[in-house]
Amino acid sequence: MKVKDKRITTIIFLALLILSFLSYLAFSKINNKINNEISTVRINDAMIYVEVADHTQERIRGLMFRTSLDENSGMLFVFDKEQQLSFWMKNTLIPLDIIFIGNDLKIVDLKENFQPCMPDADCEVYTSLAKYALEVNAGFVRENGIKIGDKIGIIK
Repeated sequence: MKVKDKRITTIIFLALLILSFLSYLAFSKINNKINNEISTVRINDAMIYVEVADHTQERIRGLMFRTSLDENSGMLFVFDKEQQLSFWMKNTLIPLDIIFIGNDLKIVDLKENFQPCMPDADCEVYTSLAKYALEVNAGFVRENGIKIGDKIGIIK
């Protein structure tokens, strides 16, 4: 290979490397913007500080292996469209309430006091048609009078 060909190959390689890096930065900024915009949700008078799980791996892991969840905190699972969502408590160590939310940001279903599943047991699966699911500490729904039809507010 001639010196000129090696230079062209090197320039093309560096250009592709730079473009890949810039794409990565742009993607990271978009994800950070989404996570920063949806950091707090409101249901009636209750404020919940949420972690956003909007990628497959984040949604799969969810709140697994956590030994506690701060008061008025939770995880908001975000999906691309309204669909049948299935949740179970395998490897989840704390009891949770799950609030299922439709496209219009209204609560469509509730699962209260969903208990951890023992590692060797068959775990209960709870399914609901929704676009979002919000996991909070067990008892949160009852304590805050949350019911189907309530509207979710998203606060920056």
